[in-house]
Amino acid sequence: MTRIQHLTTAVLMTALMLIHPLYTAAQEQPQWVGFQIGYASPTLYEGLAQGSENYTLRGKSSRLDGLKVGFLYDATLIQGFGFTFGLNYTFGRTQNNWATPEGQIALYPQQRTEALYHQIEMPIEWQYKWEVAGNTWVIVYSGPTIQYHIAWNDNAYRRTMPDESLLTGHKNLFSKDDAGDFALSPLGVTWGLGLGFQYDKFFIRGGYDFGLINAYQGWYYHEDADTDHKIRSRFDQWQIKVGVYFLRF
Repeated sequence: MTRIQHLTTAVLMTALMLIHPLYTAAQEQPQWVGFQIGYASPTLYEGLAQGSENYTLRGKSSRLDGLKVGFLYDATLIQGFGFTFGLNYTFGRTQNNWATPEGQIALYPQQRTEALYHQIEMPIEWQYKWEVAGNTWVIVYSGPTIQYHIAWNDNAYRRTMPDESLLTGHKNLFSKDDAGDFALSPLGVTWGLGLGFQYDKFFIRGGYDFGLINAYQGWYYHEDADTDHKIRSRFDQWQIKVGVYFLRF
């Protein structure tokens, strides 16, 4: 097994050890299972490369707007205090407009780029519910999310006519074969803060997740044979979801 596989296994085992006692403690309180869907905006914030003038990603952020969909288990432990555990899929996408390369006299050929992002995640969030009216709650929640980034595909296109385009380049930023020293790590961990509102079996939840670990597989990139430079980045994410509890027990 690779180092990433060992780390992923350890994180999953830790999550299961946390979830089991929480589930046991929740047996005497209301529990819900629900479906949720909403907007997500995963954003990669690039850090600084120390001592380098050639690092072109200095201070850059890359935001992908997309969709989050998944399931959650919601349990109360005592007097409104409880937790949620979920399993979500996140898709993000961004692309620029067709553009003629600078200095080119003719309109065509034109170029554009596109990024497609796929991720699965397990949020484990502590929460408190205030019952403000009958079957109506205001929710505050916070906790970690364990992420597995499936792919970030950067695609480049070229067209010579308005109604046709050709894929001219492709790379997955999570692959060292494609991205080299700038390859991103498939495993991520964030910490989220959020607010929610629930009426009967319907709810809305939204917040912000802060990246806790370096998003790169490595900590350095190599400018030449004699020098390397430290690099950092993190994944953050805005999200807002609506959902419905379809099971209560």
